[in-house]
Amino acid sequence: MHNDTIGFRSSLAKLMKAFVREKRSCGYKYDNEVDRLRQLDRMLEASDDTICSLSQKWAERFFKARPGECPQGPAKRAALWRELARYARRKGLKAYIPGRHTMPLGNGASAPFIFTRPQIGVLLSVIDDLPIRNWSPRHPLAMGLLFRLLYGTGMRLGKALRLAPGDFDPRDNTLTISQGKNRRDRIVALAPSVAWRFREYCQRYPSNDNTPIFLSPLRPRALTQNAVRKTFRCALSAAGLPPRVKGCGPRIHDLRHTFAVHRLENWYYAGENLEAKLPILAAYMGHANIRETHYYLRITASFFPEIARRLDAFTSDVIPQAQGVLP
Repeated sequence: MHNDTIGFRSSLAKLMKAFVREKRSCGYKYDNEVDRLRQLDRMLEASDDTICSLSQKWAERFFKARPGECPQGPAKRAALWRELARYARRKGLKAYIPGRHTMPLGNGASAPFIFTRPQIGVLLSVIDDLPIRNWSPRHPLAMGLLFRLLYGTGMRLGKALRLAPGDFDPRDNTLTISQGKNRRDRIVALAPSVAWRFREYCQRYPSNDNTPIFLSPLRPRALTQNAVRKTFRCALSAAGLPPRVKGCGPRIHDLRHTFAVHRLENWYYAGENLEAKLPILAAYMGHANIRETHYYLRITASFFPEIARRLDAFTSDVIPQAQGVLP
């Protein structure tokens, strides 16, 4: 069930809340979209304009690319703006709707950045050493748990931020991922060390079973993805890792890609049949079909010539070379 308190505060808060309610009543999840609408809401709230509207000026500011984001970010915000503007017009309000030819376009898929295991170790160590702030005493523990979940399970950031204590089963150290990207519930097993951190965090900061565990220190709702990305960029710098520049370099989503590649490497070293293991990895990551998971096999094969030879013999006429959008 979605939380009705979605935190809009600007002069267009009422309109945006009604817009989200309509979309959800039609069966759309609209969780990532709500995060993007909060970005617009904060821009409007911080403005000196006495009356903020869905004007071309605000559209262009909203579409503008942000540091460290994927190339598709502006295009996704533009598509969301069009939907909101159309809704506003149906309600009798003036709203700027950009033409298709003026919409920002995504620059294609970004090559994944696969972290090495030493890099993951340094990154997590830096996050664990984040300073404790008076206004956010739980921040270092929360970030330490969050990034271990992202790397240790391959979970998407949006879903991780919506986790609640009730999603964790301490009896068998599993998490229930409800209605993931492909609208499937699934159960994922946690490594003992991650399960221990999850249990310790929930005991230190108890809440009811439906409250997001990664709460914003300023408002009664989950942390935003932007807030987590800021922490990630600071951690990359402190760990001596390359920054995200012009579509290249690490993204938070690359922790998901790294999880998959490292899992396949572990199976390879253990002498497992990787082709036979792909359905397991696909189910764990919530892929809609096995074809998505084969991309990770191609990435992993680039490090191991023997995997490449076995893969070509098994799927050379079925699975294309790694290209396009990774899951």
